[in-house]
Amino acid sequence: MNTISRPLLAALLKEECGWVEWKHNNISPKMIGPRLSGLSNTACIEGQPYGYMLWGIADNGEVVGTTVQPDRAKIGNERLKAWLETQLHPRIELRWSEVEIDGKRVVVARIAQAHGQPTAFAGERFVRVDTLNKPLGNYPAVERALWLKLSQTSWESTLAQCTDSMEEVLAKLHVDTYTILADLRRPSTDKLEAELSRYKVIAESGGQICLTFTGALALGRNDIHTDSRILRKSLRMVHYRGPGRQSPSNRWESADGYFAIFDAALTFILNAIALPDQYTEAGQRRKDYQLPPMAIREVLANALIHQDLEVEGAGPAVAIFSNRVEISNPGTPLIPIDRLIDYPPKSRNPALATLARHLGIAEEEGKGLDTVFSLCEDKGLPAPDIKIAEHATVFTFYFDRPYADLTLNDKLRAAYQHAALKYQEGEALTNTSLRERLGLPPSATSIVSAIIRRAVDHGLLKPENAQSTSRKLSRYLPYWG
Repeated sequence: MNTISRPLLAALLKEECGWVEWKHNNISPKMIGPRLSGLSNTACIEGQPYGYMLWGIADNGEVVGTTVQPDRAKIGNERLKAWLETQLHPRIELRWSEVEIDGKRVVVARIAQAHGQPTAFAGERFVRVDTLNKPLGNYPAVERALWLKLSQTSWESTLAQCTDSMEEVLAKLHVDTYTILADLRRPSTDKLEAELSRYKVIAESGGQICLTFTGALALGRNDIHTDSRILRKSLRMVHYRGPGRQSPSNRWESADGYFAIFDAALTFILNAIALPDQYTEAGQRRKDYQLPPMAIREVLANALIHQDLEVEGAGPAVAIFSNRVEISNPGTPLIPIDRLIDYPPKSRNPALATLARHLGIAEEEGKGLDTVFSLCEDKGLPAPDIKIAEHATVFTFYFDRPYADLTLNDKLRAAYQHAALKYQEGEALTNTSLRERLGLPPSATSIVSAIIRRAVDHGLLKPENAQSTSRKLSRYLPYWG
């Protein structure tokens, strides 16, 4: 078991309240579960990061010690601690600690405040009324207050871990990575604290210094941070030998903060899609890749920053195949997929996005994915694809292949994206510009005209001048232009 700090324990021993409960030796599962639910929900209402249950404390506050052994207790054939976690919904952080006071053993269970929705135990929600545990539904005013508090609390601002000193918080972070990316040269502790507070990496609560979920996701250390809610958000990447998922050849995963491992993750992808080395006439080695590195970087950053953190048990992922790269993240975009090419990013996680821009991980605010599509065009690659699949957004890059191998959908996407890029430049799609985009010779005019006609029929393009009778000389805009 972990130890708990003396200052925090002293605060917990002052009095029982909505987020603190004392027990002597009662370790009945039917008692503990509902009280954990009540402590979690009341902690949220009262603005506390955690609720606490302590064993070894008498009703009058006297430390009497306890004989409870949570690690050994069982319900049926299942260990008590594991059973409690499975009965709590949504899954929420529950940690156990113990400490000795004047030779007397005290056990502490700490549960995180409710987030997103009230914490339930075995399907029922509870709340603390004064120091009594009651069904939440019996107290409509309290339930309204809880929902109001939940609506005002974002996932990224939730507190992940709280300690009594700045040094303990800094030990949980990749501080060196932050100072390098933020171009801070040997900052004082006060200046570093101010920086981290400004970008919502840390926050103060109840006299403690806390690591926020933004800080944990962005810069948290794998060897120290073990919160299961964050571990399930880890970036996972798999390199497959062929076009399917049957033969994985290499895996990469890290529970460290996204921005601390960003360069390593990008390197893994680029190594997997690297082309054979080429040499200039002067004998210098030139590195090239099947996809534009800057496009990969931009989409990977977007997947990390703009994911829906409320989706439980899911994190960003990269799958590298012999013919494509898929980068996915939980959640669906806040704007229509076909407008991602011209709309600036809209993030559910503004603190994470701001920190990413500050550290140079993301592009300047206001830029969309137009740069990604433009880079793919410049390299003559098939048009990227964006799809929604099982509550996730999947961005697919395709490796180079001949025009004859392109599907109709590939051609229509290329036409639409080309028209959108032209529109942003104050231009319009023409037969010639689309033919050059597809890498076709001048003799392929009729082939390109047929693609344009199909794109118009599918509602992707519209003529700039509806009165024009010459398809060869006509100019086309995206449907929204």
